Amino acid sequence: MQDEWDELTKTFAHVTDRMGRPIDPAIMETVIALNALDIPTVMSCGGHLAGEDDGGFRLPWVDIQQLNPDIIALNNEVARLLDEADEIQKAVEQMRASGGPTHEIKRAQLRVHALHRERHILTREIRIQQAEIRLKLVDYLVQFYNTREAPFDRRLIVLAHGLGRTRLESQGAADFYLAASGAIQQEKLYEYRAEMAAFTDFLKQIYFSQPHKHTEDH
Repeated sequence: MQDEWDELTKTFAHVTDRMGRPIDPAIMETVIALNALDIPTVMSCGGHLAGEDDGGFRLPWVDIQQLNPDIIALNNEVARLLDEADEIQKAVEQMRASGGPTHEIKRAQLRVHALHRERHILTREIRIQQAEIRLKLVDYLVQFYNTREAPFDRRLIVLAHGLGRTRLESQGAADFYLAASGAIQQEKLYEYRAEMAAFTDFLKQIYFSQPHKHTEDH
């Protein structure tokens, strides 16, 4: 198991975002632990104070998303449907402004409605395909808090975040302390990093307590 963990550590040490920035060291071990337990991550932030990297005040979070070929194809199709609906809607506005034929406007509007209906169907399918990893993460959180007391704002929660994504963060991470003093922001950053670190240690215990894969094969 240690060899597999070390391999994941090497892999994620070379992962960067679109700007070429590596994974934040403050959240790196959480990312490794989640992926080690087959909960795939796509973005993360270890949190920082206002002014750091010009990113403003942020508290720790990790985004989780299943990205198999089927889901990628569904995401692409949803994006295509939105683009087509937007283009037709723009044409509708132009026809209205120029006094275009009423029947043409109505036909275009019906097409927009049809595209959005199709998009909603595909979006639901994407959500369904993400449900398994969301439930797995929730189960780990339930186990974690069964034996742990933590202030309400510090407790980790799971939120739907964008199309098909799930965000793991503390209750109070949603701009609760955006206008707070620098001292309070520093305190919350320390507390929330500690909570994420405690959950990470819990996940590591689960991972390293699992039977070795080679043992299961025999």
